[in-house]
Amino acid sequence: MMNNDDDKYRLFSIWEVCRITTLSRTSLWRLRKTDSSFPRLVSLTARRKGIRRTELEAWLRARS
Repeated sequence: MMNNDDDKYRLFSIWEVCRITTLSRTSLWRLRKTDSSFPRLVSLTARRKGIRRTELEAWLRARS
């Protein structure tokens, strides 16, 4: 079980970000290029990227 400290450092995979934001992968890549406030990607492995939960939630709050 994760406590609150662990949960705030959670990383969402690109697939999870698409599901949460209801955006396609293509739309996410476009946003990365055009919206400087969009959360930075973090390398999970050499080929896999993710986004920090806290950064994604802050970005979503700012857009609403």
